[in-house]
Amino acid sequence: AVVQLLRDAAERARQARAAECGGRARAALQELFGYPTFRAGQLEIIQAVMAGRDCLGVMPTGAGKSVTYQIPARLLGGTTLVVSPLIALMKDQVDNLAIKTNMLAAGALSGLLTPPERGETLDRVRLGQAAILLISPEQLRSVSVRGVLKQREVGLWVLDEAHCVSKWG
Repeated sequence: AVVQLLRDAAERARQARAAECGGRARAALQELFGYPTFRAGQLEIIQAVMAGRDCLGVMPTGAGKSVTYQIPARLLGGTTLVVSPLIALMKDQVDNLAIKTNMLAAGALSGLLTPPERGETLDRVRLGQAAILLISPEQLRSVSVRGVLKQREVGLWVLDEAHCVSKWG
């Protein structure tokens, strides 16, 4: 009986934390993106991420997967590292974050950057001015990138387009 009481208390505490997280996430959704409610599956993914659990979010194109890491990035602090093979979309995502949220600083790092652009992006990460860094997989091999990342607290790792993982090696 005592064990069941403890289990029940733990479950109520978990539910209370999830509810608080949901409230914070909804407030961030409204503040950052102007949306009153989440789409199907988004809140559950955000709650799992905020609880520190590994999470796999499988959603169709256009379903709002990026919100599921952008909101935790805002709420958790640190740097959110988004590994993505879609280099062509990185700039659009960074630009859209700047336009839509006017708050989240983001940067992109890929082999298409010029040396000055690369240096500027790495400096922004080093100085904590990029809350979200979209990075192509091959950039993780770079000594300079790894050196900068060692200086920052990476609060969240995201594998975007994870179906490409087998091709990344």
